[in-house]
Amino acid sequence: MNTDVLVDKLNLKRVKIRGYELMASCPFTERHLKGTDKTPSFSINIDKGVFNCFSCGSRGTIEELLAYTNRISMSAACELLTEIGFDRLSVELHKKEIEEAPEVIPEGILFYFDKVENEFVELYSGEVDGKECLLYPVRRVDGKLVGALARSKEDKWHKVLWNMKKKNYLYGEDRIIPEELIVIVEGPGDVLAIKQSGINNVVALMGIIISDEQVRKLLLLSSSFVVWLDKDLSGAKGMNSLMKKMEKRALMRYVDPWKIEEIETKQDAKFIFEKFGPEKVKEIINNSKTLLEHIMEKK
Repeated sequence: MNTDVLVDKLNLKRVKIRGYELMASCPFTERHLKGTDKTPSFSINIDKGVFNCFSCGSRGTIEELLAYTNRISMSAACELLTEIGFDRLSVELHKKEIEEAPEVIPEGILFYFDKVENEFVELYSGEVDGKECLLYPVRRVDGKLVGALARSKEDKWHKVLWNMKKKNYLYGEDRIIPEELIVIVEGPGDVLAIKQSGINNVVALMGIIISDEQVRKLLLLSSSFVVWLDKDLSGAKGMNSLMKKMEKRALMRYVDPWKIEEIETKQDAKFIFEKFGPEKVKEIINNSKTLLEHIMEKK
């Protein structure tokens, strides 16, 4: 089958092809909040004959897609596919592939962005919803892509891409060395700062409140942690959540960076690294304390 002919017949936009994997902007525009899929999220597996949008959740067969984009009947779509040499799979197999609803996202979705050379984290650059962003791919423990975090280069906007259920993952979990101390932070910028400071075992919650799924994953990876969250209302809420769910199940130490005299406000690892350098980051982590030690210190 001529893949180019199939692509032409499907009438898709912003198409990228890699073997039997095809990525494009989703044609089901009415299902997208702004009426368009500005960050291409639409995947077609030509070999299996199925499509899946990782943004709006649309799923189906190539026959159904062809019928929709060309405004023709299913029988006419099947005939057209036969004419261009597409070996149509059985409806039962199609339904099985759709019902499985894979959480893994095709690597080809990253082709729309430029790879940024960085020895510490996987990083991409490109446009997301009209903003120039840095893109941090999120991978599960086995290295499979499950989503991404986009942050504007002005550092004023961020977004979770491709409908990733972030409560199920930790940013950086694919690079963790099991059974060693793990530093827990809020976002990918903090992960990068700590890695640049020479500490590699670090993950981000991609938010503040730790989920039960993240707790289970962390406890499988290690039994010793250092927690570094911001000093603000959200950070305090997140710290309470971490202590409640993990304090009696692992060795927990907590960072108190706002107590350093030269720092006027709440600040995260990214700020500390940029203002004071890697040695200060390491010093703060090494000086982290258990909850009991923090309590005794305040008396």
